[in-house]
Amino acid sequence: MCPNHELRSCFRGYTSEDIPQRIQQCKKENIYGETCALNIVREHKEQRKILNGYHHPQHILNSKVERIMQLAHEYGITGQYQVVAKAIERATEKVYGRFFYLNGPGAIAAIASDMGLSPNQIKGLLILSRTVSLVAHSIEEMEQEKGWRASTKSRITQPIALSLQLTEFYDGPAL
Repeated sequence: MCPNHELRSCFRGYTSEDIPQRIQQCKKENIYGETCALNIVREHKEQRKILNGYHHPQHILNSKVERIMQLAHEYGITGQYQVVAKAIERATEKVYGRFFYLNGPGAIAAIASDMGLSPNQIKGLLILSRTVSLVAHSIEEMEQEKGWRASTKSRITQPIALSLQLTEFYDGPAL
């Protein structure tokens, strides 16, 4: 978990300090799991704050996030941050009426927090992984893509049509 004296930036890795602080506050008040998550999501909605570490509600489930969480469990890395991160995911539907999935940086930050990494270490880890990902994605597009394929003839060019985000359209290496 994030050390008590450095409860900053744990979930997003580079912006949010409020979720880890709220988890610690819940702990002090003997509020855990689903109740803590529900309180956090309600507060974010009431204060019109962004839930860093969670996808925009139009995004679909990213299977890599589940695999990352599964690997952490297989390696014995578990803790309150991962539990609450998944509980927050479920609480979004109750509070907002739609499901916000945990994203990659949110999952990695929760796992790294449970490992005891400091917020600055988590920032470095996330920046490094984003850089490697950007290089890999650029190479993939140069070698495999045939122009812009993401728009489904809509008048507004979408970053990627949601129907094309499904895992059956992924043609890269196996996870």
